[in-house]
Amino acid sequence: MSKARYNWWPFALNMVRDYPYRKREFDALHEQKITTSVTGLPGGGGSSRTVEQIALRQLATEEQEEFEAVDKALSKTRIMSCANERIQVVKWTLFRNYRITDTALRLHISERTVRRYRYQFIALVWCMYKNKSEEEYREIINQDLGNKKRTTRAEELLYNDTIKIDGR
Repeated sequence: MSKARYNWWPFALNMVRDYPYRKREFDALHEQKITTSVTGLPGGGGSSRTVEQIALRQLATEEQEEFEAVDKALSKTRIMSCANERIQVVKWTLFRNYRITDTALRLHISERTVRRYRYQFIALVWCMYKNKSEEEYREIINQDLGNKKRTTRAEELLYNDTIKIDGR
């Protein structure tokens, strides 16, 4: 098994892979139970303030932060260029464990593009989790692509392909 290039990579990848499970768990915590009291005793059916109970239920703090980081990254990805392709790449390669080659064939894009979209999403999740700025996100993306020989035009295209994280 090969070693991860960055120390944050396995952690961010696990956050993304755990997202469907956490989403189901989060939804289950916030759904209202509609069962009747059958004890026969007055007030024996438990608390009648179910709306307040739903509002108070949440995941553990760390799990909640990881869930919110992936959720924010998904919402940011939906406003990027080629958003539909990016979301499909994330769903198929990270949530359903399809191979990169299969995903590329289904979407009619190159394997390199699939890898790039996948990498950019995982880096975005990490930046959302750590509350990093747009410049730090760009540094992470540039680091992977070996950008010492990059032209100004290539830098501009890369920047336009990504998004502003901190809203500046």
